[in-house]
Amino acid sequence: MTEADFEDDDEEDKRNKKKASGITKLFLPHKRNIPKELKGEKAQQILKSLYEYGILDENFQPVNLSGYQKGYLAYKLSIKLHITKLWKVFSQLWDMNPAVLRTRYNEAISMPSMGEFGDKINKYIG
Repeated sequence: MTEADFEDDDEEDKRNKKKASGITKLFLPHKRNIPKELKGEKAQQILKSLYEYGILDENFQPVNLSGYQKGYLAYKLSIKLHITKLWKVFSQLWDMNPAVLRTRYNEAISMPSMGEFGDKINKYIG
């Protein structure tokens, strides 16, 4: 092997990096499948209300909510909509681990700040 053998590889690497740097990645919005428990008229009305007030986005994804707030919101929605498998339903909608969502709720209920958040979402949940 000579030094020239390494130079060719280096030049090829540079050309490949230059080609790769010109590639633009495109991220399209992903519309989630809504679980059947959230397709009813009452559920859609509540979700749209939460969207209108900026708590959820147009795909019913939480906007700038902590894991604790997501867990608390999921629980409150499940009470209002009589959803029994709430962690499964909302973890599917929000692409979260159901155990994490449940744990965040359990931690949230002892947090003083959740009272204020609860008051806020209760206005929109009804």
